[in-house]
Amino acid sequence: MIINHWGPEFTKLYGHVFPENYIAFDCEFSGPTEKDLVFEIGHTLVVGCRVVDQLNIVLDWSLDPTVPDHWIRGAIGRITQKMLHRGDRWRVQWDVMKREGIHPKKALDFYYKLFDVALDKGYPLVGHNVWHSEVKVMQNQFEGTLDVSYPFEELMIFDTGAIVKATKALEEGDEKIRSRAKGWLPLPGDSLKDYFQRCIHAQAPGILWNLGQAIRDYDLHTEYGLDMSNQHQAQFDSQLCVYLMEEFRSRITRTNKDENPFQSPETFQRTFNEQMAKKKLAKEKRDRAKLAREQEKENEWAQEVAEVNERPSKKKKFKRPKGRRQRVV
Repeated sequence: MIINHWGPEFTKLYGHVFPENYIAFDCEFSGPTEKDLVFEIGHTLVVGCRVVDQLNIVLDWSLDPTVPDHWIRGAIGRITQKMLHRGDRWRVQWDVMKREGIHPKKALDFYYKLFDVALDKGYPLVGHNVWHSEVKVMQNQFEGTLDVSYPFEELMIFDTGAIVKATKALEEGDEKIRSRAKGWLPLPGDSLKDYFQRCIHAQAPGILWNLGQAIRDYDLHTEYGLDMSNQHQAQFDSQLCVYLMEEFRSRITRTNKDENPFQSPETFQRTFNEQMAKKKLAKEKRDRAKLAREQEKENEWAQEVAEVNERPSKKKKFKRPKGRRQRVV
């Protein structure tokens, strides 16, 4: 298991102990570009290594007047054909979207707030190939639909796909793949994002690490009695990531948690930098909240001024004083 080869400088980024509280999430989408749509989002919340909450949401894009129906139907048709070509099934057809779906803004606003909760509580996000797909498409949807951007870089994000791929690479019989240890192991100064993205993009011909393959490799479908025909439903896939995380945990033999953070100038400086980064993040969040409150008050004031200006003015009618006659010249 690749995690047992991670050094203390890297494991310290998540407190040395593999996450026991986290949010696994997945989304189903028509493509990764800014013009594509997320049709389904799901998550599984884990607290103390136990599942405490699950949710699956379908987004009904026909409720968004900015997206033409013909474009939605075309996107559904394209992804359906692509999935069929791979031997998979695309669940969210037009009728499913209309029957189960809610307004996209409502769904995206919920997940924007959920990610904020994860940031506040220090809960990592977990997904399979998440940096290459979910993060990118969710950011596109936040910006395109809510007109906001989310700071995913500030979150701890664990990519189960990268972990599976790196583990299989180190166990690979091909010496060319196995010898790229520097690619499969964290480098000095790596963040979680740096490391997982490098693993995702590393060349490893012949290594299969997609989510369904990973579940079968660890025989988790048998252990948990899973119906794998449900794959590509967002909440189900998020739960598969939970099974992988807990399987990884069972195989960990090294945590590095006995490292003394002050045993050297380097570790002291790293600890100091981490604490300063947390304080800076907290201050930025307070500043954003303050700015939002000030903007809200300014908008309320502008609205009141606009309402006053829109009221019709009442002009007094001139009346000639009684008892006076107009002088005729």
